[in-house]
Amino acid sequence: MGKELGRPVRRARAQRLRAHPQHNVIARSTPSSMRWILAALLCAGTRATGKGPVGIYVIDDRYAAVADSNANALLIVDVLRGGVVGSRRWPSPKNDTKEWYSLTGVASCANCSFAYLTTNHGPAFWRMDLTKPLAAMARADDFADLARATLVELPCLRSLDANTRMVALKRDGSVGFVALKAAGVAAFAPRAIHASAQRCDALDVRLVASKDALRGGKTFAGLALSRDDGTLYVTAENGVFSIRATGTFQKRAEKLTGEPACGLHNAHLRETAPQNGHLYVVGHPSADNAGMAVYRLGTKKGACALVAGDVNKHEDWRDGAGAAARFSRPHQMAAFRANELLLTDIDNRAVRRITLADGRASTVPYDNNHLYTELWRLGGPQRHDHGQYVYPAPDNESATATAAAAACAARGAALCPPAALRDDGVLGRLRRSAAWTSQSCHSCWLHWPGECPRPKAHEQAKKRTSAAWGAGYQMVARVGAGDVRFECTDVKKKVGTRPLCCSSSNGPAA
Repeated sequence: MGKELGRPVRRARAQRLRAHPQHNVIARSTPSSMRWILAALLCAGTRATGKGPVGIYVIDDRYAAVADSNANALLIVDVLRGGVVGSRRWPSPKNDTKEWYSLTGVASCANCSFAYLTTNHGPAFWRMDLTKPLAAMARADDFADLARATLVELPCLRSLDANTRMVALKRDGSVGFVALKAAGVAAFAPRAIHASAQRCDALDVRLVASKDALRGGKTFAGLALSRDDGTLYVTAENGVFSIRATGTFQKRAEKLTGEPACGLHNAHLRETAPQNGHLYVVGHPSADNAGMAVYRLGTKKGACALVAGDVNKHEDWRDGAGAAARFSRPHQMAAFRANELLLTDIDNRAVRRITLADGRASTVPYDNNHLYTELWRLGGPQRHDHGQYVYPAPDNESATATAAAAACAARGAALCPPAALRDDGVLGRLRRSAAWTSQSCHSCWLHWPGECPRPKAHEQAKKRTSAAWGAGYQMVARVGAGDVRFECTDVKKKVGTRPLCCSSSNGPAA
């Protein structure tokens, strides 16, 4: 195989490095990364795996832990203001050579001084031991200890011969579940061992819901527990299954997506999330990977309603209510606050917020083509001095993105990056208003870790391309009481800017 693939792989890799100079970061420092690149090229025609945020665990009403396959790190994201406030890079298989594990799922609990994570590398299963629970770090508003967490890869699932997907823990951390792509669901005892022991026998890993028990479900990916921890929702490619999460599982699970009005009986589904007495599911209505949308399943079998997204559109990045919202490739959902959902949007490398009252989607930006480089070349998320802020626009003035940028430029400044909106002083002066930011909604699909190329003029959000989308959209910050909603908006749209946000420095948004 090496003879047959050597030259094509070298040519393809060389072409990609010329097109994306940032990949030289890996090439210079990672001799072993060729194995990863070779594997990526072998599956390149399927679009089965992109790079970005996949798994998400909500810590509290402000912070969420995100398993990011592009950064190959566990990231702590500030949901209310955007940005990464803590991170833990994953070790490489050989002497820190920066070979990616492709993190997939993450789960912990409020009083757990540990977390469990899965990767896209076969039955890879990790335990992370923390100095204190993530919730305690959140209360102190300090995630510095996360970088010192102990990581151990546990071979506990290899006997089941199944690739791992999402992982979930009961709220007291007593029982954990992991989705096995082809086999079903396994349970384990999360509190049984310390990671340094590297023992699997105490974890009591066992298959508790086989493919047969899940009524012929295929390609299992999502896991979500009900608020009382009594029911486990298993999301397979072809349906959502409900099963009692007590002791040993029932021999048969109930399929909740039979013949609903949304047409999800033939769908390609990703994840399910319970919230406010309803069950929400994200996926395509068919297997052609067209558009992705979030649906609400009704209390009666077969009932269904669209919440956000347009299944007739392909990869995109737009915010708005209901069908006006666009996603690239959302994966895991989680309940947030009283009436919201968080959704990882892989190819846009962002987290999306969905307000369930009106189905309005907004964006939690944290990547902006900088995080990958900062984590793997500079050593971690960097702080940026954005200089002095001025607010030249009078009240009630509306402006397009171009006009807003010109107003800042006339004063020797630039539009504020999203990171500037994390400053209490800036938020106070914006006073519940809207402001254009410097952040483009340009994004792309990545076979392997990296950054998007610069947007091209013809790559508009109106049409799907194999390379990129969203060049015609930019983020607007809508400032509330300590909460910023970032919305990908058409640059030609006039937005009320009261006042305008300008910065004397336009650093990265992360």
